[in-house]
Amino acid sequence: MLTEALAALAGAGGTAVVQAAGTDAWTAFRNRLATFFGRSGERSARTTLERLDRTAAELTAGASNGSPDGPPDASRDDELRDRLRDRWQNRIADLLEDLDDDEREAAAEELRAAVSLVDRRIGDARGVQVAGDHGLAAGSVTARAEQGSIAGGVVNIDGDVTLGNPSRPDSPQN
Repeated sequence: MLTEALAALAGAGGTAVVQAAGTDAWTAFRNRLATFFGRSGERSARTTLERLDRTAAELTAGASNGSPDGPPDASRDDELRDRLRDRWQNRIADLLEDLDDDEREAAAEELRAAVSLVDRRIGDARGVQVAGDHGLAAGSVTARAEQGSIAGGVVNIDGDVTLGNPSRPDSPQN
């Protein structure tokens, strides 16, 4: 049985397959995932590439299909994406589960790097500024708590960070 973190990573891998298909991130991600699965041999890597290509073709065909009289059926596309995401999540989880602890950690790092690649490339395409593997850069962020509610944030940087109310400005000097 996988740890919660590895199960979540398998889920992120399945999601990345569906998100990357048809984007600029696809080729690099596809090759990384084939390497991830190819740890058990060249044949496994080739089989993975074939499966990934079929997945991409299904997603492309699904996005263009609809009723002949109308636009594409979004609910059918969502069902297809969910089914393919779940299929890849299960494949990834099965592979991770079959590895010994040392191999599992190395494989998890490979998968994290592949998923991160998709996150960065897809994020860049959507106009999101990405900062590192797990960061998001923003020009201005406001967290406000009103009427007894709680607001919070996490800052993970090197250097000094001061949290709290800003100091009052000095009196103007004339």
